[in-house]
Amino acid sequence: HKIAAVTRDGGLQWTINLDRPAGRPTLAGDGKTAVFTDGRDKLIAFDYQSFGATAWETTIAADGLIKLSTAARGSDGTYYVAAGRELVAVGPDGAVKWQTNAGSADPLFGEPVIDGGGSVVVAGTVAAPNLGNRYWALFRFDTGGTLVETVQAPETHLHPDSFSLKGLTALKGGGAVTMATQGELILWRPTGDADVLEGF
Repeated sequence: HKIAAVTRDGGLQWTINLDRPAGRPTLAGDGKTAVFTDGRDKLIAFDYQSFGATAWETTIAADGLIKLSTAARGSDGTYYVAAGRELVAVGPDGAVKWQTNAGSADPLFGEPVIDGGGSVVVAGTVAAPNLGNRYWALFRFDTGGTLVETVQAPETHLHPDSFSLKGLTALKGGGAVTMATQGELILWRPTGDADVLEGF
């Protein structure tokens, strides 16, 4: 398992050996730093102009954590990662700025996204009245770690334990789109509701 830097003409510049598959690198805004997860509980920044030298690494412990998600980067350089049932903000220096339980009944799915208004959005579930069932939900946070709203999918759409959400994408107008693994496309509206389209 490796992370590699490749030149524009396809030449290999350098590689970093890893113990297990890592998350996709997230580029910083300084033109030289990228951040990735180690496939476990570490967020690592490296200087891709200095042959992959490590700039910093941060270990994160969280409720329900199996592995950290790929990081999303805010406009101020803060990195946001989903860690089990928690959302964590890490500064450009590697210091944890805040860490909060997202309110999801299950560990969060996929990676956070930054919406058109600058809020941080993560996908998870909320408990349904029926024992053992869940509803899909999005959790929207401000950049200070305060939960702004929870948007639940229609109550007719239950989350089976064997399925998960994939590909959360923020829309410019403030909504989001995600795909459920059973072939359903969910449109989350900025007005606080959601539609489920089947057959994808």
